[in-house]
Amino acid sequence: MGHPGWYIGFAIAFVLIWVVVICVATILNLARRISLQAIDIADALQETGENTDILQAVPSVNDQITGVYGAVGAVRSTFLEGSR
Repeated sequence: MGHPGWYIGFAIAFVLIWVVVICVATILNLARRISLQAIDIADALQETGENTDILQAVPSVNDQITGVYGAVGAVRSTFLEGSR
């Protein structure tokens, strides 16, 4: 009838191949999901960058406010000294 060792070997090989196929399919599925999430993250970061571009103007606005504040202080001190 044959050697039973061959049948056992084929059965073990069949099981191992199925385990490898299932592992590879799982890895590919996870890689696809990670890829989709990475695309979503990249889109969100792009939108965040577009929404925060205006923050580059904050130092300039602070400098202008400081200048206006200094000018108002000078005018105030001139009027207060002139009224005495």
